Amino acid sequence: MKPTKKRRKKLVRFRNGRAPMVGGPSSLTFVVLGEPQGKGRPIGTTSKTGTIRMVTPRKTRHYETRIAQTAEFAVVRAGWGWAPGDRFLLLLTIRRIHEDRGPDADNIVKAVADACNDVAWTDDRHLRWGWWSVELVTPGEEPHIEVKIYKVTAAQSRKILESFVETVMGCTQEIRKNG
Repeated sequence: MKPTKKRRKKLVRFRNGRAPMVGGPSSLTFVVLGEPQGKGRPIGTTSKTGTIRMVTPRKTRHYETRIAQTAEFAVVRAGWGWAPGDRFLLLLTIRRIHEDRGPDADNIVKAVADACNDVAWTDDRHLRWGWWSVELVTPGEEPHIEVKIYKVTAAQSRKILESFVETVMGCTQEIRKNG
């Protein structure tokens, strides 16, 4: 009989090895400069033994690393921290050069959410809400993404949902009336 190894509980850490702080401000804001990129589809590779392994494309890995480094700088500067039960709201303003070319906005959101794992939150499954807007840059402005993250409680999450439904229903009725 093989001796069983005890599994150690994994401690959540920043990418640089520091443990996250608990507490701090309830919101975090940072800007990622450069043309926004979406999360690329994983590439499947087969080893000599026949096992299939999914690999994230290099371009996506580099972009997520850049987002993570920017987020970590903002986290340290702001004193941002989270506790295991915290939930989050993510707001993105995607400013790009071309409106009809480039990655879909939801793929950009996925890249930001994955890059912030172990930096701004434990895992992106703790996101409760995410909204984004896509805007064109003004002349002389560099393309970028403005990221705002808010901690939300269960009660706040319900209020956000109710407010969102009221807004959508109001807009729908207005469109029907004028349409």
